[in-house]
Amino acid sequence: MSSLAFIRTASTGNWNTAGTWSPSGVPANGDTIHVPSGVTVTVNCNCGTYTGMVLYLEGTMDFNNGAKINMAADGVLIMPTGSKVTGGNGGSKFNIGSAEIYRGNGPDLNGPQVCGSAGCDGTDPPNFLPVDLTSFIVKMMDDKAHLEWKTESELNNSHFIVERYMENAEWVAIGQIMGNGTTNEMHFYEYDDYNVNPYESAYYRLVQVDFDGVSKTHFAVKAEALKIQGHQYRIY
Repeated sequence: MSSLAFIRTASTGNWNTAGTWSPSGVPANGDTIHVPSGVTVTVNCNCGTYTGMVLYLEGTMDFNNGAKINMAADGVLIMPTGSKVTGGNGGSKFNIGSAEIYRGNGPDLNGPQVCGSAGCDGTDPPNFLPVDLTSFIVKMMDDKAHLEWKTESELNNSHFIVERYMENAEWVAIGQIMGNGTTNEMHFYEYDDYNVNPYESAYYRLVQVDFDGVSKTHFAVKAEALKIQGHQYRIY
C-alpha cells in the first residue's frame, strides 16, 4: 500500500495551504478533492504532478499568474454545471497527462465537463459524491481500534461497510453501519474493532453503499500503536 487516499473538502483559500482543507493537509497523491459550490480555491503554486487524484469541482479554481496543477494520466477533473476554472496568464496551466485542460490566457473552463488525459468531453457528470465525508480518524487503544467519521451531507446513503487491512493480508469487511439516507445535516458515526492486534499496524477504509447497491466512496487511514512506557501509547 503505497499511498492512502483522503477526501479533502475545501473552504475558500489557497490550494497549498493546509487550513484550506478538511481534514487539514495539502492535496496529495490519491486524494479525492472536493471544492463545493460557492467556494474559490486559489492555485498559487507550481504544484508538481499528482497521481491518482480526482478533483470534484463545484465551485471555482482561480489561478495566480504562472501557477500550475499537473495530474498524471490517471487523474480526473469533474465539473458539474456552475463550476469554473479561471485566472492566471499564459504560464498558468492545468494539465492531465499530456492534455492541456486549461491555460490562463485562454477562455474560462466552465462546467459541465468531465476531463481526463484525452481532454474534456463537455458532458454533465453524474453525482460522484453521494456522501460529503469530512473526517475519518482511528484511535488505537489497548484492546481495540476506535473509528470515528463525520458527514456534512448524504444522498441516498444506505450504509457504510467498514474494512480492515493488515500487513501481508487483504481488505476484509468487518462491520456495517447504517447511513442516514438523504440529509443536509451533520452526522457522526463510530465503530469499535476488538479483533485487531493493537501492537501491529492496521489500515481501515469505508465503503459507502447507495440504496441501489452501488458502492461509490472509499476512504482509508492507517492506525499504528507503539507501546513506549507502561500503558502509554503513541498514536499515529
